[in-house]
Amino acid sequence: MIAPTPITTQRLLVIDDNPAIHEDFRKIFGTGGGSAQLDAAEAAFFGDAPPVAEPARYAIDSAFQGQEGLACVQAALVEQRGYPLAFVDVRMPPGWDGIETIARLWEADADLQVVICTAYSDYSWDEMIAKLGASDRLVILKKPFDNIEVLQLAQSLTAKWHLARQVRAQIRDLEKEVATRTAELRQSEAYFRVIAENVRDLVTVVDARGAHVFHNAAYERVLGIPTEELGRTAPVDLIHPDDQIRVVLATHGVLESGAAEEFIYRMRHQDGSWRMLKAQASPVRNPRGEVERLVIVARDISAPPQQEF
Repeated sequence: MIAPTPITTQRLLVIDDNPAIHEDFRKIFGTGGGSAQLDAAEAAFFGDAPPVAEPARYAIDSAFQGQEGLACVQAALVEQRGYPLAFVDVRMPPGWDGIETIARLWEADADLQVVICTAYSDYSWDEMIAKLGASDRLVILKKPFDNIEVLQLAQSLTAKWHLARQVRAQIRDLEKEVATRTAELRQSEAYFRVIAENVRDLVTVVDARGAHVFHNAAYERVLGIPTEELGRTAPVDLIHPDDQIRVVLATHGVLESGAAEEFIYRMRHQDGSWRMLKAQASPVRNPRGEVERLVIVARDISAPPQQEF
């Protein structure tokens, strides 16, 4: 069997008005002894040899009233060393009872796992839910409790607490990565727009369905059509009727094959004349390798090229 990852010292909080209970918990969580008991019990049940690994270690902090327990939790949070788990007694006269104590603890630290210890039926489970709300952070432990049961709860609930913190840390890292990539994408889009708006060629972007996404200002320079008017007219409508099917088939072919393709077609100038254009449609793939955009760059070849300086 795989050896468990070594666990550092876990700080647990016991809130109970009976000093003897605190001593009982300290005996249960004695250095190495408690973990050895649990390992031996698991080995006897599952038929395996006890794992050779550093035993779980626990440090017990004591509070004898609910108010004192809340102060401990608040101080631990200030020091950024919150408690994974608290064992809370139900009856603690003359102060808060266990249910009110737990409610106050969760207001301070919503991640705290709680084992409520009781020898009486002071509250039914439904009454606890009504006062505290449904939660997977609460477990009931009846007194007198078994040492192995206490150890199992401590190991399971502290592991659950650490796992939840790791998940949140991973989510924060992912959110930072998404924010960084989003900023990079926006910067790339800004670069693209600056370049596209300043080239002499006509630049058009269509999506995987062939729907128009973007066109640059060269349309106005080459075809004499104001940008705002072109925004109301699909570029394909300006293509010569005899060339439309060929252009549509070419762009669909690029979407399906993912290979760039060149084609020649005519587009109507605002003055009614036709301009001959040579274009290349190039695919843009998403991270899954699927073609989700086409960038079509077209050059006017109907007039002799201008001299470059």
